Amino acid sequence: VTVNFSDFAQLFAKHPQYKDIQGALSAPKFKGLWKGINGSEPYFFIAQLFKDLHKNIVVVMPDADEASDALDDLSSIVGAKYSLAFPSSYKRSIQYDQIDKSNKLQRTEALEQLADDSFPHILVTYPDALLEQVISRKEFKTKVHVLNVGEKVDTQFINDILYEFGFERVDFVNVPGQFSVRGSIIDIFSFSNDLPYRIDFFGDEIESIRTFNVEDQLSVEKVTKFNIIPDVHNEKKKKTYCPIFDYIDSPIVFSKDCSLDVSTIETREEQTKKVFKADAEKLKVLAQIMMPAEKLYAFYET
Repeated sequence: VTVNFSDFAQLFAKHPQYKDIQGALSAPKFKGLWKGINGSEPYFFIAQLFKDLHKNIVVVMPDADEASDALDDLSSIVGAKYSLAFPSSYKRSIQYDQIDKSNKLQRTEALEQLADDSFPHILVTYPDALLEQVISRKEFKTKVHVLNVGEKVDTQFINDILYEFGFERVDFVNVPGQFSVRGSIIDIFSFSNDLPYRIDFFGDEIESIRTFNVEDQLSVEKVTKFNIIPDVHNEKKKKTYCPIFDYIDSPIVFSKDCSLDVSTIETREEQTKKVFKADAEKLKVLAQIMMPAEKLYAFYET
């Protein structure tokens, strides 16, 4: 038997209470409590609402593991194109100060997609990730440079932009933040993708753009454009911070436990301040990044 997840999600639309909930969610400041749904059922329900309402949805899970499971389920139903992960930049939490490079890429990809705002998304996150504020939407857009196939551009101009963005020139790219130049080819490892891009020029015209594997240098996928994005999470660079919610206009929010979310952020903030009490400079930087629990509470209230 072949099961189509999309068709299964549509079964929820036939439930007698579905239209009532759909209508209620269209009203401003609606709050509701779901009971009697378990396992993957909430994600089929959310997926159908996403399809019918065409609005951004934020799903807040208690921790990273549950958020990962929720993302897997939602991606299977609505497709990976519409599902965004927004994890913490850190391996455990901000208080341990251990950066997770893969998570940083996912955060940047989420900012890129939300800032573009060409279609709605389902953003899946958790309190430790929400605690870390992000570069403002206005400032983020100044950090993005788009390259298109067929565009005429001076290669020296691209070099200048890359240096301005803090990229390092190397012989062969291996990690985000690096670029290399070999004749008419420029390889760029942006901070918003887990694969680097190879730009092939014919004179001053971009002839092709494709992603490639750093291990064997083989092409993976041809694309028509891509965004050069620097490390927008670099703590050493001055920036204006805001909650991730500022990137999303009037989203529908689903939380497994709103009180727990707020409490977790309060606890992490207190723990981080204790850990870095003796390092005034570090604590000053982290204090700018951390979102006060009151902001999450206010967001849930609106």
